[in-house]
Amino acid sequence: MTVQDVRPVAPSESPAQREGTAGAVARVVGRRSFLKQAGLASAAAVPVSALAAASASAKSSGPTKGDIAILRFLAAAEILETDLWEQYNELGGADGGNPAYVNAMANIDSDQPAYISGNTRDERSHADFRNAYLVSKGAPPVSLEPFRRLTGSQATGADQRPDAAHEPHGAQRRYELVPTLPSDG
Repeated sequence: MTVQDVRPVAPSESPAQREGTAGAVARVVGRRSFLKQAGLASAAAVPVSALAAASASAKSSGPTKGDIAILRFLAAAEILETDLWEQYNELGGADGGNPAYVNAMANIDSDQPAYISGNTRDERSHADFRNAYLVSKGAPPVSLEPFRRLTGSQATGADQRPDAAHEPHGAQRRYELVPTLPSDG
């Protein structure tokens, strides 16, 4: 069956026009079948490439020294970010110690104190996760404790307890990442 068998011929259509229409239909059908075949070929290629990638990663012996260095840098960044969120949480979190600050934040957004507390917990978990991953790969965890030298905030509501510096995420001391240089005197 051809297109002309199905399609009624208009009396004003010449034989040349009919052949042109039939040729156009054939080209469209030809393109569709080509695209369909190309789609099937690419769909078949995806699992093959996935298998090749999986076998390449299976041959890998784990993270390289460069990978570990990047992961250690990211763990240090998470520790610093945790410290910043802890300071923010001390004053304005759900259990913040500065009621005026908490109320001011609540005027902007009533969920702000809960948001601050939630982000603080999240940042702690990110730092802990990165260090746990490093340990799982045989690398030492990152600790910035030697740099915890600065006193905490003196703002109303900040944690002023003397033992806060000894807590795992102590609020009393902050990180000093630039060593103190000797004076010229």
